[in-house]
Amino acid sequence: MIRITRASTLADLTTAAARASTLAEQVDQAHADLGTLRALADDDAQRIGTLHTSLKELDEDHSELRKQLRAAQEQVLLDQEDRVVLRALLRAARRQEQRDRDTVYLLYRRGELHSVHRARERAETAAEKDGAVPGGWAPCPPGAQPPSDDSVPTGWRIEPVRLGATDR
Repeated sequence: MIRITRASTLADLTTAAARASTLAEQVDQAHADLGTLRALADDDAQRIGTLHTSLKELDEDHSELRKQLRAAQEQVLLDQEDRVVLRALLRAARRQEQRDRDTVYLLYRRGELHSVHRARERAETAAEKDGAVPGGWAPCPPGAQPPSDDSVPTGWRIEPVRLGATDR
């Protein structure tokens, strides 16, 4: 019985020794795999850090581009508004030019006709050359009753008259 015990113990020890060497190889392989995995994890962490930095830079670029886009859109809206206003001014200038083609300006001095001009500015300049005070003009809209000479302290008056007008 001792011999059977010893033979079975020897067999168990031999199996355990063989298993131990296999386990030692597995442990060595596990250590090697662990080292490889740690190196890969370090590489992955480095890549993650690089990607995180790139993402932040892209996010900043995105924010900056959004600001530039907003500014450009606002500028486009302002440009469109400017164009609308410029068109309206151009139409008004063309209408005024058309009216001015059909209008002459009569320059009166103390109630008597002094001269006739194509532009109000020219009538003012002519009156100033003859001694009128700049800016001292009595308004007289077309078709309105001209003011009396007593109510015009400067003695000078400019009256626009439309050519071909039938109201006078």
